[in-house]
Amino acid sequence: MISGPPPPKKSGTSSCATADPAPRTRSKVRGCSTPWPFFTFKTRHETLMSYALRLADGIDWLTRLIGRIASALLLGMISLVFFNVAGRYVFGASPIWMQELEWHFLVPIALLGITVLMMDGGHVRVDMLYDRFPRRVQHAIDCVTMILGVCVSLLFIKYASGYVANSFSILEGSPDPGGLPGRWLVKGFIPVGFGFLALQCLANAIRHGDAFLNGEA
Repeated sequence: MISGPPPPKKSGTSSCATADPAPRTRSKVRGCSTPWPFFTFKTRHETLMSYALRLADGIDWLTRLIGRIASALLLGMISLVFFNVAGRYVFGASPIWMQELEWHFLVPIALLGITVLMMDGGHVRVDMLYDRFPRRVQHAIDCVTMILGVCVSLLFIKYASGYVANSFSILEGSPDPGGLPGRWLVKGFIPVGFGFLALQCLANAIRHGDAFLNGEA
C-alpha cells in the first residue's frame, strides 16, 4: 500500500506570525505580531531628524561658502583702505568714490560675517550660569536661543523690506559729487544677510535639538 505524503505538522502558532519579530520592537496580540506605537514613533522621529541633519549640513556648506566670500571682500577692503591712506598722505588726494567703496565693502562683510560667527559659536553670550548647567540643559538652552535667533532675523527682514524697497524704487545713490550710484545695492544686503543668519540659526537649532534628544554629554 502506497501512502501519500504526510500531512504538515501544526506549529501551534497562527499564520500571521510567520516571521520572527524583532526583539523589543513587537508585541503579540491574539497570536499576531504588531509594532509597538512607541518604537514606530521613534523610527519616524529618527527619519525626520536625519533629514533635518542633512538640511543642517547643507546650510553649513553654504555658510562656509559665504565665509570665503566675506574673506575675499575683507582682503579687498584692506587693500582699498591702504590705497586711500597712501593717496591722501602721499599724493594729497583720494577720490570720493574710493572712500565710499570702503563701507560698500564693509556692509556685506559684517552681514555675512555674523553668519559665519554663528556657525563657529563665536557670538557673545553670558557664561556665568551657562557653564554650571549639565550639558543636556546647555543643548536645550542653545536650541531655544537659536530658534529665537531665527525669529529675530525674520523680524529684521520684515521691517527692513520697506526701507530696502524704497531705496530700490528710486535707485538711490550717493548724494556727494563723484560718489557711487549703487547705494540701493548696499541696502539690499540687509535682508540677504539676515536671511543667511536665520538659516544658520535654524541649522544650529537642529543640531542642539538632536543632541538634547539623544542625551549627548
